[in-house]
Amino acid sequence: MAEFSLAVNILTVVDIAIKLTALSSQYSSSAKDHGTTVHTLIREISTLTGVLNAFSTSLSPQGAHLIDGPLEECKKQLLELHEFLLKQVRGTNRWIRMGRSLKWPMRERETMVWVERIERFKRTFSLALQADGMSVTGKICAEIAEVKRAQEQERKEVLAERQRR
Repeated sequence: MAEFSLAVNILTVVDIAIKLTALSSQYSSSAKDHGTTVHTLIREISTLTGVLNAFSTSLSPQGAHLIDGPLEECKKQLLELHEFLLKQVRGTNRWIRMGRSLKWPMRERETMVWVERIERFKRTFSLALQADGMSVTGKICAEIAEVKRAQEQERKEVLAERQRR
């Protein structure tokens, strides 16, 4: 059940990230003087989405506890950024809205702070994915070793039975 809940949370964060990417892309196509920071932000959000998609396809019970807290924090942060950008697009005055849509609403330094936050989440989820993969690989290796021990024991018993005859 925890895996289902985690999968739903991952899909929720992915959905927010996709909406955020679309909104940021819309801004970057119309905003002047946005520089490369907006493209960097969009790229980081896209790679975060990829990492989360990879995590959701290889979900294991051990992986659930690795990212539960960071996933909630990531969702909170992405929602905050999404709401901020939406507020910039949905002004009350049409002229103000039009002016806002022509300029990226954050300074370069503020945008880079968001890039760094998203990058940290991406690294956290990537490390959790690797640790989860190692855990699964370790279990598979242990099961293979157990099967080999059982086969060796069976072989010894067959040899002992043959020697008795």
